[in-house]
This record gives sequence, C-alpha cells and structure tokens, in this order.
Amino acid sequence: MSNFVINPYIHVVPETSYCQDTGTTSDGFGNNNFLGNKIGSGNSVIGESITKVQFYMSKYGSPGPSGVMRAVVYQGDFAGGTPTKVHTFETITLPGDLTTSKEITTFEGASYTVEEDDAIGIEVVFSGGTSGVACNENSSLTDSEWLMIEYNGTVWSENSGRSMRMCLIG
Repeated sequence: MSNFVINPYIHVVPETSYCQDTGTTSDGFGNNNFLGNKIGSGNSVIGESITKVQFYMSKYGSPGPSGVMRAVVYQGDFAGGTPTKVHTFETITLPGDLTTSKEITTFEGASYTVEEDDAIGIEVVFSGGTSGVACNENSSLTDSEWLMIEYNGTVWSENSGRSMRMCLIG
C-alpha cells in the first residue's frame, strides 16, 4: 500500500505552440531597438492566450553586451507611426544565458490574448559591454501571417518578405 494520495481531479492542460520556425539568417539589434513579427490575418494564434515567447538568439563579442532585453507586444501603426506597448512578458539582464551560438531564449509572463496586427518581439536596451545581440530570421518568407516589424531607435517599419524565427506558447 502506498503512502501517497493521488488526486483524480488534477488535469494538466498541455501547452500549444504557434511557431514561425524557419530561417537561419542573423539579424542584430542596435540600442533601444525592437525586432519582432506582426501577427497577420489568418494566423492560427489570433484569439489564443500565450504565456511564453521564444526566439533563437545569441550574443556576439566578448564578454558581450550589458543591459536588458524583454519580450513585448505593441499595437498601432507600424508603417512609420508610433505604436503603443501593451504587454511585457519578461525582462532578462544581459548577457544572461546568451552564448555565441544561436539557442532558444524563452521569455515568460502573465497570459496575453493575441490580436490580429499585434507586433510581438524583443526590445533591447544596452547599458555597456561589447558588441551586441542577434537573432534568427527568415529573409525570404512570403507568409503575411508573420511579418517582421522593426524599430531602429527612430522609426518603425514593416519588412515584407522577412520574418523573425519565434514561437508563441500558451
């Protein structure tokens, strides 16, 4: 006879992943920059709640940059407008666990329900160190469900034909 009680009412809900999981081209960040994907019409993640965001990332330079990076969600006009940050998942202090090889970096946080035209990505604020942070992208993607959005510290832009390699998990 066991000394453990088993609760038959516990039900673990499996996580669901929504991914744009192709691309090995490296794209780097400048200070106060954002790189991510706008969730386009028809994307199966629209209306779903997510609690994790994953990117293929690395540092370059030694010892690497200092500062922070965070996974965030923006809404608004990305074609030269001024979008608004509506959600932050997690802030990671750089260099964190980043290595010089591309590896999955996971940002967790409170649940967020994805809407069409949300831009989900990473913003980076450097405070010192050497060199920077890079992530993987697909530079020839024609799928408008995952459209790369970029903020270069001055202006927002949509980058047709490009997409960040990422997974949204809920």
